[in-house]
Amino acid sequence: MRNSELTNKRRTFRRKSLGCGLGSAVLSFAAALAGTPPPVIDESISDPETAWRAVTKPSEGLTMGPLKIAFEETTLPEVMSAIKSGSIKHQGDAGGSVYWLCYTALNHGDNVRIWIEASGEMGGPERAVTEVDVQRIANDRPSPECPVLPKLYEPLTFNNGVWLGAPVGSVEKVFPSGLLRSGDQAFIGYQGKVTDDGHCDGGYDLLNSLYLTFKAGFVVAINAGQVTSC
Repeated sequence: MRNSELTNKRRTFRRKSLGCGLGSAVLSFAAALAGTPPPVIDESISDPETAWRAVTKPSEGLTMGPLKIAFEETTLPEVMSAIKSGSIKHQGDAGGSVYWLCYTALNHGDNVRIWIEASGEMGGPERAVTEVDVQRIANDRPSPECPVLPKLYEPLTFNNGVWLGAPVGSVEKVFPSGLLRSGDQAFIGYQGKVTDDGHCDGGYDLLNSLYLTFKAGFVVAINAGQVTSC
């Protein structure tokens, strides 16, 4: 596949930043009505081809106690049904369309907010999970938009062993191919091919990404995701 085609697919995959002027105000108002939307991350770090250098997928999804959320397999309705709380919210359209569930995990003062997301374009009508965001939060408490996560659905982990509070050094050991760093941000991505039944010439393109935010040398936010497209 040509580099320009891969770039376009990445732009489709990645969440769009809000615009400016009147358009930004309208979108911000819509986001407020939608509840607590997922964070908008700085994706410029993933632009170079060298950023997508992982030899395996950085993450397969999120494990929440007994519940395993697999990218592009588990759906938002399935997650909501299992946890028996939360509600699916939506904002945006076209490439910026996103559906999500939001929860708050209370852990001895180190509260965590979790967004489980489905791209409106790439998640299909089933709302298959394409991204997960987790962030440390200081003072925010559970709310109707982000209710408390039942203790049954802890601990929370990504299959790569990286979680909030991990020091930079231990994260770097998980990814021997190397993180791409820019200030407090880090990124690593994997791109590969998935064989199919002949509907997509050459097979499907798979993009799997991991964005990390550090503060004082420790992970404070993670965005992980995956999409497969022709």
